[in-house]
Amino acid sequence: LRFRRRSFLGLIFLFSLSTSALYFIYSAPGIGK
Repeated sequence: LRFRRRSFLGLIFLFSLSTSALYFIYSAPGIGK
């Protein structure tokens, strides 16, 4: 159960990291162009 919880937390951390990265790129159109 502990491993399961750790895996779940890791998944949430990864999702939050990727979301923040995507948000940063989206909020900075200057970099895209």
